[in-house]
Amino acid sequence: MKTYVIVLILIILLILIIALLTLSYNLSKKAKEQPPEQQLEYGKLCEKYVTKMLNILSAKYKSHQFNNFIFCDDKGYSSDIDHIFICQGGVFVIETKGNKGIIHGNVEDSEWIAQKKAWQENKILKNPIIQNQNHINHLRNLIGKNAPKMFSIVIFVNADSIEEVKSPIVHNVATAHDFIEEEILKENYSSDFVDKMYQKLVQIQECYGITPKEHLKRINALKK
Repeated sequence: MKTYVIVLILIILLILIIALLTLSYNLSKKAKEQPPEQQLEYGKLCEKYVTKMLNILSAKYKSHQFNNFIFCDDKGYSSDIDHIFICQGGVFVIETKGNKGIIHGNVEDSEWIAQKKAWQENKILKNPIIQNQNHINHLRNLIGKNAPKMFSIVIFVNADSIEEVKSPIVHNVATAHDFIEEEILKENYSSDFVDKMYQKLVQIQECYGITPKEHLKRINALKK
């Protein structure tokens, strides 16, 4: 009788484990299959955390910032820069990522991996360092020969760990704040530089700015 009860309990536990694993898999699959609108909303939520961090710095130091700086040049090449922060530390071009899990990737890799839990499917993402550098190159071309040095920063807002990525420009929100503040305290640039660079980017935005919808349309056209 005791053996029968033990076997019954084990069967029930096995059924529960299978049910939990199935539920987790379905939730993960559902999240992956979210419509583009919901994915976009999640991305914007992550960007808000970075915006708040930049606002904290702005309250302490002279600076200007742009969020969602979207532009397209005369050749039809468009970019969507999540954040540009201009201060006496320099110009910081920031790519924000909302990927969860443990981030794996090298500077030269075309793709990185967001390693999820054992029962979840890993996420493949384009190398954000390369992605952000392309944004910087495009922006520098529009600024022209007087374009200053620009700091590239990639911020993973929700990652469990970024320690597997060996790059000094990959941060979480807290370390990105500290890095930018350290550069500000060096005062490499004057307050006049901050204002002039801000005005230059305003001009670019007025001449070359496009809407998020237009940018997505161009991106989708390239995929075809």
